Amino acid sequence: MQTDYIDNDFAKGEAVGWHILLDLPEIYHHLLIELHVLARDPLPIALAGAESGFATVIVPVEEMKETDIALMKHIADITELFLCINLETDIRTLHPYRNVANGVTVMTITPGKQGNKFCAEGLEKVDALRTLGYRGILEVDGSVN
Repeated sequence: MQTDYIDNDFAKGEAVGWHILLDLPEIYHHLLIELHVLARDPLPIALAGAESGFATVIVPVEEMKETDIALMKHIADITELFLCINLETDIRTLHPYRNVANGVTVMTITPGKQGNKFCAEGLEKVDALRTLGYRGILEVDGSVN
């Protein structure tokens, strides 16, 4: 099960306070729950999610800086850390973090609300990552049915 936190800045959309989401791993302890953080400053929220028991936390690569690598490694020591990449972002943006993240989430929609149209460009990113030799976990997110 995946839950999104949207800060209405990085991505536009309805949001609850992220601290409300921290109870989900305890409530749904029998499920593996992912926390997808669509926010301008995602790592503090990702760390809180990791510490509260989310099986995976997903952060946007667009908001990462190489100075974040130490905190990213710390999060990855607690839980699975995935980097999310949006449709318009070049896959080379992932390169500095290739040895930190456990996987990559490729968006197949423009994030922000349920029902956005599927964009095949996301699948092209998956193919490009495999062609470049990426062998980690890849998942797609958005209007996949």
